[in-house]
Amino acid sequence: MYASISTRELDEKRKSYDIIDVRDRDAFLERHIDGAENIPIEELEEHLDHLSKEKNYAVICYSGKRSMSASEFLDSQGFQVTNVRGGMNEW
Repeated sequence: MYASISTRELDEKRKSYDIIDVRDRDAFLERHIDGAENIPIEELEEHLDHLSKEKNYAVICYSGKRSMSASEFLDSQGFQVTNVRGGMNEW
């Protein structure tokens, strides 16, 4: 089961995570967290080979709903993943 953190907790523990932003490219380019990698949720499955099961990932979207789905999927694939509650709306 995946964990969940607030945007404030992510900001405090940023160095502990590789951040995956699952929003579309335009939204990512408009505003994103420095160092985040953009993998739109509909492309996530095809990018699994580029992710490491040794890393801790924090997954973020607009509000936390898509990142929750992405976190469930990544967790089911054996990745260490944390959903960011509130998403970029609260960043």
